[in-house]
Formats: sequence, C-alpha cells, structure tokens
Amino acid sequence: MNGSFSFSPEDGTIRCGKVRLSWRLAAARTAGDALTYITPEDMEEFHVEEGDLLRAVWRGRPLPGADLEVTVDWRPGDGKNLFSGCLAWKGNTSDFFIEEIAFPLLSAAADEDSRFLLPVNLGELVTMRGVPRKPRRTYYASMQWTALFPARRRYGYYLDCRDPEHRIKQFDYAYRDGVFFHSPVHFVPLTKENAENFTLPYRCTFGRFRGSWYEGAMIYRAWALKQPWVLGRRPPSPKLRNIAMWVWNRGAGEEVIPPVEQLRKDAKAPVALDWYWWHSNPYDTDYPEFWPPRSGAEKFRDAVARLNRQDIFTQVYTNGMTWDMDTASFAGDHGEGSLQINRDGTPTAMMFNPYTRHRLAIMCGEAPEFHAKMRDLADKLAGCGLPGLYLDMIGSFAFSPCFNVLHRHVKGGGTYQKDGYYAFVSAIRASHPELLLSTEYASEMMDLFDSFIMLDTSLERCCGSPETEAVPAYTAVYHGMTTLFGSYAIPDGIPPWDPRWPEEDRRPRERKWHREFRHQFFVELARCIVWGVQPCVCNLKKVHAADPEFSDEYGFILRVAAFRRDHGELLDTWRILPPGDFRCGQVKVKFLKRGIFTRPEEMTVTERLLPAVLHSFREGPAGKKALVLVNYTRRKRLCRYRGADGRPVRITVPPLDCLCVMLEKS
Repeated sequence: MNGSFSFSPEDGTIRCGKVRLSWRLAAARTAGDALTYITPEDMEEFHVEEGDLLRAVWRGRPLPGADLEVTVDWRPGDGKNLFSGCLAWKGNTSDFFIEEIAFPLLSAAADEDSRFLLPVNLGELVTMRGVPRKPRRTYYASMQWTALFPARRRYGYYLDCRDPEHRIKQFDYAYRDGVFFHSPVHFVPLTKENAENFTLPYRCTFGRFRGSWYEGAMIYRAWALKQPWVLGRRPPSPKLRNIAMWVWNRGAGEEVIPPVEQLRKDAKAPVALDWYWWHSNPYDTDYPEFWPPRSGAEKFRDAVARLNRQDIFTQVYTNGMTWDMDTASFAGDHGEGSLQINRDGTPTAMMFNPYTRHRLAIMCGEAPEFHAKMRDLADKLAGCGLPGLYLDMIGSFAFSPCFNVLHRHVKGGGTYQKDGYYAFVSAIRASHPELLLSTEYASEMMDLFDSFIMLDTSLERCCGSPETEAVPAYTAVYHGMTTLFGSYAIPDGIPPWDPRWPEEDRRPRERKWHREFRHQFFVELARCIVWGVQPCVCNLKKVHAADPEFSDEYGFILRVAAFRRDHGELLDTWRILPPGDFRCGQVKVKFLKRGIFTRPEEMTVTERLLPAVLHSFREGPAGKKALVLVNYTRRKRLCRYRGADGRPVRITVPPLDCLCVMLEKS
C-alpha cells in the first residue's frame, strides 16, 4: 500500500509516520470474572500479506487457545492518506468469551502542547496536559470520530468508526511519558456464535491529514451525510427555525414567565422558554416522579395557555434516562426491571446532586417499567397544551453494555440500547405527534429529535479547564441538518438555586460577577451566533430588563435576537466554511467556572486570549458567501479579511453588536 502506511514484522503492528497501530482483545469466562487481555505480542505466530490489501494474521494463544486466529486487514480508504481497517477472529473453541475489541489501538509521540479532539457536544480540543495518565473511557457523544494534532506539525491523525447502526462503543485515551494512547472500544454481543467467530461489523478509518479540526470534520462529513440519521432526519420545524432567543429559566411560573414575556415584547422577535423546575421534585432528585407541577396542575395549565397565546414556544424539562434509586417508586414500581447493570453485577448509577445526594440510576434501552412511567408523564404534559418536551441525556449516546438478567436482549454489545431508546421516544411521538422533542448534546439522533441543547458555548463556565477549548466541529459537519440551541450565559453570573435543596448549602452572599467577568456573558452569546447555534440566555430575571446596572447585558440580548430575526435563514442553513484569513485585535477574557452545583471553594477562574470580534464565513445557495461578525467588547473594533480578489478589506464593527457582510464570489 501507500509508503506512509507499513507493517512492522518485529512486533506485528502497523505504522504510519510516528504512529503505531495495534489491537487488544479482552476476554473472560463469565461477566463476573476479571478480563484477560490478548495483544499481538501474546500470539505465538503471525504472517502478513501485502498488496492493495494489507492483511496480518496472528495465530495461537495459551488463553483462549491454540486455534484462535486474529486477522486485521487494511485497505486504501476514500481519501488521500486514509486507510480502512477491520478486525476479525475465528477458532475460539475455548470457554472464554471475547467481550471487547480495542481497534485500532493508537500510540503516538506527542508533547504537552499536542491536542486531541473529543467528540463531545460541538467538539472539544484538549491538550496533553489535560489528558489523564491512566486510560479514561468515555462516549462518542456527538460524532464517531476523533483526531490527534501534534504540536508544531502541519498535519494531524484522524480516526473514525463508520458504524451506521450506532452499536455500543466507547473510546479510551491517555497520555504519559511523552506518548499518547487512544483506541475505540467495540463491545461484542455475547452469543456462542460470536465467541467462536466474529468480524467487526463496520470498518474504522485512520489516516494523516493536513489542517485543523475543520479539515478533520470535512473527512467525517463526506461519510456522515450519507448515513441514515441524515437521510431520514426530522424536517426542521418552522416553530424552531424562527426562534430568535431561548430563555433557560428555572422555577415556578410566576418567576419564570414574566421575564420571557418582557423579552418577547422588547425584542419584537420570536422567543422560546426552556422551563426547568416546573416539577414537584427537587432538581436531579426523585426522577421520574415529576408530576404534579409545583404550583399545581391547574395553575400549570393556565401558565402554558398564557405562553401559547403569546406564541412563546415552551418545552419543559424531564429526564429520559434515569430513575432515582433512593425514592420510594424505585422499589415499589420495580425499578430493577429497567436498570442498566454493569458486568460486575452493580447498577450503573451516579450522584448528580451533591446537596440531596440521591443516586440516579441509568436505564437500559430495554426499560419497560421506566418507559411506561415516562409515557404516562408525556400524556399528562401534552394534555396541558405544551408544544415541546425535553428528554434529558438520551442524545448523549451514553450507552454501555447491559448485563441485567431480567432483560431479553443479548448481553454485552449490540444495538439494543439505541433501538430501545428509539422505540421509547417513537412511542411518545406516535401518541403526541404535535409535541416537538428535544434532548441533550449535539447528537446524531437527528432522525429522532427535533432539537438539541448544548453548552460548549459556555465551556469555561461549565468546566473551567484552561487545557480544553471548544470548537464548532459538529456544525462544520451538520449545520443546517437539525436545530441546536443553548448556552449557560447568565446576565448577572449567579446560577439559579432550587428552593427545594437544603438552604444551608446556598451561597450566603453574591458579588457583582458581571463586572468582575465583564466579557464572559457576551462571549458566550457571540459564540452561539458564529458557531451555528440558536442563542440562549440562562436565569433571566425581571431586574435584568429594568435595572440600568444590566443595560449592556440586556441590550446585547436584544441586538442578538434582532440579528437572528433578520438573518435567520442564513444563520440556520448556510454552511460554515473554514475560519479563513481574518484578523482583528485580541482581548484577555476572564471566565468564572460556576454551575448550579459548584460550591464557593470549587469556583475557579480561566483566562483566554481571544479575538475581539468572533466571526464565521458562510456559504449559501448558488455559491453566495457571507461573513458573520460579533463584537462582544464595549468599543468598536477594526477587522481585516481577504476579499475575493485577494486584497485585504477593512471593516469596523460597532461595540456589543453583530454584522453580516455579503461577500463577492471568488
């Protein structure tokens, strides 16, 4: 094959430049046993066949047996310097089940400034300083590709899983002693037939490419746009497409609704309400017992009718994936029958809320008791006239193998997690086709949901790590295919507090955070505009519209909403182009990390040097192009970009404002 891609007879691995590609299998007799790992170095013999197809074959292993044969084949991929690989085995006649495949297992020399793209939300670049020494396992939450960008090199390494069925898979990554380790982890359906012989049912693409995260996204886009979730995607709803500003408010109707009504009046543009804490239970506690509403069913129905009369699109929060193990309904309604069980027999559960300290258990895709409760809740909410329903967590693709003995699905890997959740959500949609459904994360579930909330525009507020940077890789791939909204931009910097949490955990005094972190709120809204996300403001209060203290913040909200109203089609549908040749001054921006569960001693500050004007180039019908600009600072800024004739063009952007410049065709 291509000279940059070669087989190493010394250790039976593949090499591409400074990257070594290998594999690892994990096997056990039963799910309760510790995993035994099998690598090429453990095998007794191997040989290789080269040509247009490179095939390597390993044979013999004391465990699980001398008859085991592992085959890896690589062939040219669908682009320059790209290669398509697959792994298979046969002849496992032992009583060991191979449960996991790590393939391709990548190791590469990297210094601390090298970066790795995580497929989470829009996409996150983490430096090696932010990568753990011990392997961390996580989910392909938004897309099925990753990339490594070695520092001070002009090329990166790309790796994807071309799985149109979204089988259960995760990935590992680690960095230690100057070497970066990374591998997709494919989980095998544990049947007798698969134990003896198995071929990975999709191929993985690996290769070297020049450029940044954008060029990596273009490799994935060429494949992704042909997949079922794009070809069968939900048609964009006009109700969602026309939204100029989302308000993410929490609490009872008398607190939540008036600021949204005021914004609707002042902006003279469509607004939407993402309503949390409408429910009787404390947040992240007692799920799925949301009903009745805090203010009672009658007042809640009146509130929804009031919002509908003003054409304010409203969706309410529910969690589509967890059941509180510490609430009475879990035992009384047989929550065990819906649980996702780990291979060691423990439930998959975690404590999201540090104040109430309840454990939220993750539901398997096969969760009959849980799904029945959630369908009943959806019936009640639809009966109140709600136009939208939010089902948290499902879109994160946080799927793991399930070993619940009460379930009918094959244990281990497969498609049962995705299939079960698709069936569950589809049943709600069939009963209530008028409901627009939303979930968490920028996701490839665009054939199931109408919209997705994401928070990468507020990454520093949510995560606060100077080693992680958000980039709009998802919208580079999928912009215009579905509706994204969201940020955690809070005008006064004070997160909401659920009065049903213990009062002693509440911060006793607040400062004027919006003055100390004077750019943070504006950067978060600006990113929404240039990254292809419908803007969202969090915890909006009546005082923000009335008090001159917040005139800059509220004025910016109105200008951003007006800009979306006037340029909605371009912002929603025109393709995002590479960042291009664009220059302006820079600003040192301080960000405060503080979410709803952040205790005072856990608050941290991150500083970033950012362009004073955020931008994106767009391409629309018939080759039309535009430059979208947002100045988040309080003074006018001079910017330069290169025109179609190659000459520099200067433009001044007013303070705290947005511009759209139509460009000449090249």
